[in-house]
Amino acid sequence: MIVVSDATPLNALIRIGHIDVLALLFGEVIIPPSVASELSQAQTPEVVRSWLMAGPSWLEVRKPTAVDSSIAPDVGEQEAICLAIELGADLLLADDRGARAAARRVGYRSPGL
Repeated sequence: MIVVSDATPLNALIRIGHIDVLALLFGEVIIPPSVASELSQAQTPEVVRSWLMAGPSWLEVRKPTAVDSSIAPDVGEQEAICLAIELGADLLLADDRGARAAARRVGYRSPGL
């Protein structure tokens, strides 16, 4: 199963101590570089930055070959949606209603969108 994630679902799961559920459910999760960057910013909670720096083996950072900046206002959402489409991802993890609507607008279909 191919799963692509935006930053907020990872951030929330890390902060509540349940991030490992993603590895148990999906085996691997892919994020674009902008999501990794967002999770590494100084204003991001230390627990999140430390988790990302530890580099869990089930998390892969992969750059989409093309990004359509008109898809969504946030760069992380743009890259995550484009990567999900490019990889034919089975699931896109995005908490933002606008991001989910943007994904549907550009033709991405996933359970929960």
